[in-house]
Order: sequence, then structure tokens, then C-alpha cells
Amino acid sequence: MDNRVIAMRAEQPGLHGCPTSEYMGLRLEAIATRLEDRQWSHDAFRQYMPEILACSDDLVGSNRLYWLLGLRKEWRGCGWAMSGRERGLMFCLALRWNDWPLVLAVAEGIEALRPLHPTEGIGYCLALWHMGLTESALVQCRRLNLTHPGFGSAQAMLATINVWNDTLQHHPYTPLLGQPSGPLRLEPLGHHHLTDFAWQYFDPSIAEMCNLPTFENGEHWHRWLQENESYGDEYVFAVLHQYWGFLGSVSLVLHEGVGFVSYWIGVDFQGHGMGTQAVSLLLEMAQSTSDMHTCYAQVLECNRASRRILEKLGFEQLCCRLAPPNEDGLLYRLGAFQRCQQSIQELCWLFECMQSDVKILRHACEQNDMVGVK
Repeated sequence: MDNRVIAMRAEQPGLHGCPTSEYMGLRLEAIATRLEDRQWSHDAFRQYMPEILACSDDLVGSNRLYWLLGLRKEWRGCGWAMSGRERGLMFCLALRWNDWPLVLAVAEGIEALRPLHPTEGIGYCLALWHMGLTESALVQCRRLNLTHPGFGSAQAMLATINVWNDTLQHHPYTPLLGQPSGPLRLEPLGHHHLTDFAWQYFDPSIAEMCNLPTFENGEHWHRWLQENESYGDEYVFAVLHQYWGFLGSVSLVLHEGVGFVSYWIGVDFQGHGMGTQAVSLLLEMAQSTSDMHTCYAQVLECNRASRRILEKLGFEQLCCRLAPPNEDGLLYRLGAFQRCQQSIQELCWLFECMQSDVKILRHACEQNDMVGVK
């Protein structure tokens, strides 16, 4: 998007700590083959569950949805018949792979048989927090502190979530973040979203299409987020789905009512309207809270999916083009009608405010001065 976010070419790291070597994940693949041979029967899954958990760290992002679908199918079909031990194993698997909605469901199933162990209670609090249910997470943390006084993990988590809750209370969009909006909700992207972000960011095309970094490790990601936070003009959000958790991210740079939006959704969830819904939520919040009257976006010409999202939301493609090295990018605008030259002047001003090196070829629109002409 601009010179503040530099695409880096390094070996794709796997921020969530999962190995990315072509040799890793083979044990899980072998178990999957055995499960498929037995049609994912309950007896087969119960037999292999300890082995799955033992090699759960081998899971790579490209195979995660396959396993989550398998876990969820097993829980829906046979969760009621699982013993307390088996439910505990299912809980550990869901927690290990950050399937927060499943963690919440299995926790309820465990509590039907016995109280949660303190470590399971921590996992339950984590799931609530990562699903954007911060108030509920605080309630559970306080309850855990009361029932297990002196349990250091619960005390530390309560302090951490309290800090996050204070951050939320001072965020300009907080009044609108908790309003019902279908299955999606937005929450400011926080440092606790690292593993969620990484699970969806595994495909290198996301970094390439969105001009985002290829992160070397978790610390690199934390520095990137901290740098974004330091600018003071950019709002970055996690896109959370009530049934799937973290799906991607949307962001908005805003100056004097003029915005610049960017977005991405993990490849497992692309093509289902999630990106359109997420960007729409962000635009509605900005228009309601910040009096945003105009918004711009930049996408690669080959990125037809992102272009369709913008067009569905009423953005019009500008007739100008970008100077090298961004000549493959297209510019879009959402707002009241104005001449192309006015839009170029406004956009140049916005890029300057953003401290961006992106340049516009002014002569590209001389033949037609209408916004939206392609």
C-alpha cells in the first residue's frame, strides 16, 4: 500500500510456531489416511486421538481447515458419547489449533460431566478473549481466581485482559464494535492475535497481493503491529466470525474525512462474501464515528476478487494509473461525484499525509476527466 509496509522476500516462516518444512505434517497425513480408510468413524477417531494430539504441532496452515472440519464433525456427531477423558483430549486439540468456537463448545461439554480443571479454565478464558468476548473473558478469569486462589496463570491472564479491555475503552470505534452485525464482528488487531493471524496468513499470495510483509518470526510481527500503532492515523482490525474465529484483517488510514482502506481474508474463507461484509462494516463505522465522506483503495489489476469487493460496495475505478514500481496497481474511490483531477489532487494529498512514496501518473486521465471511466 505504501512505504510503511514493505513486502519482504524471506522463507515463509509459520508464525504460529508450526513447522513449514515439506517433511513436516507427514505423521498427521498418515493418520488422516487411516481415518479416511475407516470413514472417520467414531471408533477410529477415538483410537487415534492421542496420536493426533502428540503430533499436533506438525499441522501446517494449508491443512488446518481439513482437520478443524473433522474435529467439528466428530464433536457434533459423537461428542455426547465421549468420556470425560476424550472430551479433554478434544479440548486440547481445539486449543492447540486455535479453534476458539470449538474450545467453547467442548468446554461446555466437559462441564456437563465435571468442573473444568484450572488449565482448562485458562483455555476457556483464552477462547472468549480471542473471539472478541472480552467482558465474558474477564468474568471467567475473575471466577477462576476466586475458585483457585493463588493460581498464577489466572492472575496473569486477568491482568493482561484488563489491559486489553482498557485499550478497547479508549478506542474511537468502541461504541460500534459490539453491535450485532450478522456472523462477523471487527475488533482492533492486538498482539494477542499473533497465532490467529498466522493461521490465516500462511498463503504467500496474501502478502504479495496486499503488499504486506513476509514475517520472519513472531517478534517481527509484533514490531510491525507496534509500528502501525505508532502512526496514529491507521486503524487495523481483526475480522472475527462467530463460527470460525479470526478470518483476516481490514484497516483504514483516515485524514480529515478522507480514508484509505485495505483488507485481506484467509484463502480458506475467500469467495464467501466475508471480505465484502468486513469492509462494509469498517466503512459504516468510519462514516458513523469519524464523518468519513470519501474513501480510496489500491489493488493489483490481477486481483479480480478484491476488485469485485470494491465494486460491490460502490467504489469506482479511477482513470489514472500509478507510476513504477506500482504500475500494476489500480485506484478506486467511494464518495460523491467529483472530477478526476480533483480526485487525483485529493489522493496525492492523502498519500503525502500517509508519508507514502506512491506516485500517480497525472497525464493518464487527461483524455477523460470523469471519475469511474476505465
